[in-house]
Amino acid sequence: MKQVFYIFTAITLGLSSANAQLSTSAMASSLLTKPVVLADVSFKANFVNNAAAISWQATMQTKVLRYELEKSMDGENFTYVTSFAGNQKQYSSTDNNLFAGTTYYRLKIVDEKNNALFSAAAFIDTKASANEIRILPTQVDEKLFVWVPSNTSIGCAAISGADGKMQRKAVINSSNNIAAIEIKGLPAGMYTLGLQTSKGETIKLKFSKTL
Repeated sequence: MKQVFYIFTAITLGLSSANAQLSTSAMASSLLTKPVVLADVSFKANFVNNAAAISWQATMQTKVLRYELEKSMDGENFTYVTSFAGNQKQYSSTDNNLFAGTTYYRLKIVDEKNNALFSAAAFIDTKASANEIRILPTQVDEKLFVWVPSNTSIGCAAISGADGKMQRKAVINSSNNIAAIEIKGLPAGMYTLGLQTSKGETIKLKFSKTL
């Protein structure tokens, strides 16, 4: 899934000299100003040979100084991993130090004036199994697919934003272990799918909504 990121000058946006992260909706509303950085990036993370294989392809990039790869164990607090100069079309990195359970990755796209934007997060679940409720895939655009194990049913479900506020309720009916939830219309960003099972369990699963 291609993602288009714009970085605007701090003077144009009235921001401080510190790095600023703009939401997709904010970028869309700011198209009347001329961007100083444009990056068309396809960002992926896969679990290969017990390691994370991260790659991205930049089919178009203008005034990108560098890409910084970051990782997180909760999808919210990210730390620096490595960086790449913004002078290639294809990039790749391998991370052998995965967190137990889920490891999240994202790109920090930095321009020559140190303004920055962040890509949507991609993440890897090293403990996923046929007996666990999980999201397939974890980076989605219009529909969210949920794997529901046999002999398990969902009592209620709700989607919440990064601020914890509920965005919408969801109905999960599964006859073949895979259930689909319509998420078209949600802004791009990180979300949590909260589930209550027929067994009385409360489960929270994170996913990233792309453009």
